[in-house]
Amino acid sequence: MERRSIGEVFRVLRNALAHGNIVYLDQRGEETPGNRVEHLAFLSRYEETPEQREASETYRLVTVGEREFLDFVRSWASWVSMFAVNDDLRVA
Repeated sequence: MERRSIGEVFRVLRNALAHGNIVYLDQRGEETPGNRVEHLAFLSRYEETPEQREASETYRLVTVGEREFLDFVRSWASWVSMFAVNDDLRVA
């Protein structure tokens, strides 16, 4: 498996969240209605070459366990909360 930089991973997460490309998977890695979600799959379309852009069928994928993603979101929120917020933004 090829290792990716944190920037590449965040780009996939950002694009998937912005465009609603999130798939909720059960313990077997399948999207089965009614089954408990165990993993989340984030998809981001990625076209690097002219051929890939023409086909529009190249995707990047990040998968993560539900609990691990929740831990990440909590840690991220804690980190973000350490920064001062402009009062003008608070009102907005």
